Amino acid sequence: MSGIVGVVGDMDDIEYRLAAMLRSQKHRGGEARGFWVSSFAESRLGLAHCGSVVSELEEDVHQPYVDEMLQLVVALDGVIYNFQELRGELQKYYAFETDSSIEVVAKAYKLWGEKFVLHLDGVFALVVYDRSEDMLFLVRDKFGVKPLYYATYQGKLFFASEVRSIFAAGVRRHVSIEQWAGYMLYGSYGKVYSTFWDGVNQLPAGCLMRYNGYSLREDCWYNLRDEIECLVSNYSED
Repeated sequence: MSGIVGVVGDMDDIEYRLAAMLRSQKHRGGEARGFWVSSFAESRLGLAHCGSVVSELEEDVHQPYVDEMLQLVVALDGVIYNFQELRGELQKYYAFETDSSIEVVAKAYKLWGEKFVLHLDGVFALVVYDRSEDMLFLVRDKFGVKPLYYATYQGKLFFASEVRSIFAAGVRRHVSIEQWAGYMLYGSYGKVYSTFWDGVNQLPAGCLMRYNGYSLREDCWYNLRDEIECLVSNYSED
């Protein structure tokens, strides 16, 4: 089990906030921790990761993973089941320095761009920062097995594997009366991006979000309804 956290904004205490966010989810594996902070757009970007030492040693790499040659920074919470097959394909184009799945993710993004996620088979929440394009990507797996939450507050962007980490970074906590009322009355959780907290959203399953430091843009890369309709339209009783 592991977790990821991140902050984007013009602030001097970004390292302190990242540390507070990690402490709030230490139950996800607090032994191995990694921090990465740099300039982003006209502000700063900070990423951090926590996970068990065992998983880190097995992959022989610490996160966030920085690929200086490709100008990429990647953080992963989850498992890529087909990373060995992808590695075999990507070795035609890139030399690998580790045996890790996260390096495979970095190379896959560089080769296929935003469509890299279509090649991944697994359960994951991903953060990819393309330094050459100054673009940040947040990605969630097809069925939303791995959580990923985000909030904008006082001109800053916060994201994490758990809502409590966003509050630990200094985002004000406000209960969503509408969401709680709907849940208590109808057993409905609300819209796919909703949470029980005002101002805190979850990235929907099968979605990718881009952030260039000024605006957020979200797209769906996998839609279960479309997949089912395709199966139904091609269905034959024979």
